Amino acid sequence: MINKHIQDASLNKYTFVVKDLSRDTIPQVDLIICRDVLQHLPEKMIFQSLENISKSNFKITNIMGEIIESGTLNGSTGIQSIDVSNLAEGNYNISLMCNENYKSLQFMIIK
Repeated sequence: MINKHIQDASLNKYTFVVKDLSRDTIPQVDLIICRDVLQHLPEKMIFQSLENISKSNFKITNIMGEIIESGTLNGSTGIQSIDVSNLAEGNYNISLMCNENYKSLQFMIIK
């Protein structure tokens, strides 16, 4: 089954990887699928897994490089959102970090 997903994903330019949520470094990803897993683990491994997933944080900077906002994303809920409604119009960068993985994106606020 895993090999089939890896093959199917490569055709669509997606990457399918298998990780141990309680021990492995989680790469920067758009989605973590963790279905029918946690209830089968011992309680200690469940908490290790949730803590490992939630090790994500962000930083928003303006074009001058000044930090406008930073914080930790809540990985335990599976829902990630950052409220930027209080930012003035302009260009910004957002840096997302998860363990040793890093991704930076630019965005613009127009009101």
